[in-house]
Amino acid sequence: MLVPSVGTALPHIARLIARARARARSENILVVYADENFGEWRSRRKEIMEKTLTGKNAELVEPVLPHGDSLFVARARHSIFYRTPMSYLLPQSGAEHVVLRGQVTEQAG
Repeated sequence: MLVPSVGTALPHIARLIARARARARSENILVVYADENFGEWRSRRKEIMEKTLTGKNAELVEPVLPHGDSLFVARARHSIFYRTPMSYLLPQSGAEHVVLRGQVTEQAG
């Protein structure tokens, strides 16, 4: 059921990420990815990306993959803030605004 929703949101998400990346250095914008580690506690960014790209509907992930300079936080639950380094990272970055976007955000409560 989520595949059509992701397909609709994907172009908008990709444009938002591209705009943030283009302005990142000049305007102190962080692009942070928080992705599920699939319960594999030794997983790293590269392994998570590889697993995602070999899985079902990889075409829905490829356009928004992290670039080498993007920050990456592995998460085990639905929230990017629940027991992740995000609560430490954001104050340290000096962020004044946060834009959250994801492919499955309709699950947020």
